[in-house]
Amino acid sequence: MAFENGDLAIDYIGETIDNYKRDRTIFSQVYSLIPVFLNRPDWPHCYDKLDRTIEMILGNSLTGLVFEFTSRYLHSDEVVWPDDLPDSFLKELSTFHTVTQDLVYPFWAGRTTPLKLYSIAKSSDHAYGKTLIRFIRMDGVNLDLEVDENDINTIIRLLKGIINNDENE
Repeated sequence: MAFENGDLAIDYIGETIDNYKRDRTIFSQVYSLIPVFLNRPDWPHCYDKLDRTIEMILGNSLTGLVFEFTSRYLHSDEVVWPDDLPDSFLKELSTFHTVTQDLVYPFWAGRTTPLKLYSIAKSSDHAYGKTLIRFIRMDGVNLDLEVDENDINTIIRLLKGIINNDENE
């Protein structure tokens, strides 16, 4: 594994480690802050402000922690951790990464490729014999369709035609 700044964790997230030593609740503080931003009417366009606010608490930005450190190096045996690292730090940092990566990755993908497909969800209302399909874009915009078996087969046929570059589909 190639380290850009050496193999010492302190060179990447030293401020977060120092802040955690002073206050073991920093990750909890961020957890309580995230829903405030997610519920803002300007989400996800306020992400940069969330990132700066988190940086004031953690000493590193959310983006920096998730993209530049935890996703690359957190579980690497080659990282050298400080000897005086609190016992609970690695567990809390790992949990923090797991919880926040689903917030960060879609945001960045949505920012750089907003019209790409993020997911497809399905729900059924068996009492009324309806199936709903939701196409979710990277920017969070949804397209909901009520479909029956014929509609699903048509969608499949059209998508196969797209894959095969069939101009008749």
